[in-house]
Amino acid sequence: MEVDIMVRPVQLLSKIILLILLMTGCNHRRNAKIIVSASNLTFVNNLAQYKGVAFSGKAFKLHENNRDTLFTRNYLRGKKNGIWEKFYVSGDIKERRKYKNGKKSGKYIGYYEGEIKAFEYNFLNGEYNGRHHVWNRDGVVIRISNYKNGYELGEQKIWDENGEIVSNYIIKNGRRFGLLGKKNCVNASENIIY
Repeated sequence: MEVDIMVRPVQLLSKIILLILLMTGCNHRRNAKIIVSASNLTFVNNLAQYKGVAFSGKAFKLHENNRDTLFTRNYLRGKKNGIWEKFYVSGDIKERRKYKNGKKSGKYIGYYEGEIKAFEYNFLNGEYNGRHHVWNRDGVVIRISNYKNGYELGEQKIWDENGEIVSNYIIKNGRRFGLLGKKNCVNASENIIY
């Protein structure tokens, strides 16, 4: 009888260890990062699929020279999720944005070639949110705008390439106040034919 009592805890312990190994093995495979060419993905109802199953992993596209990466995209259960990047053929970053559960989220930054910042937008739940900037190739700000939940709110300014203000207004309580655009003024007497 004593042998029988000792065997049961050992058998129980082995079954527990086997169960743990099986569970961690399954989790390891499920969390593995799959990297595929974007051309191997199909889309059904706006969800990425790989071999008929909702795709979780990273997709990429190579330049026609098959050496340079043009973009990388991350998905989770078929939805856009994580960092998406685009590159110039030179290898310089062109755009970097983030998605969370299929929606635009956080900073979306674009660059001119040479990694000079071109724009920076902010998103929350797929909508414009926060301060946005746009720069020209010389690094001079040519637009500042503010958004909340996808709508303009607060200060909005646009400059032309010479640094002259083109538009300067504020959105407050759903109303617009200020200069909406630049118009060249013409003296009325110049248009009169004598």
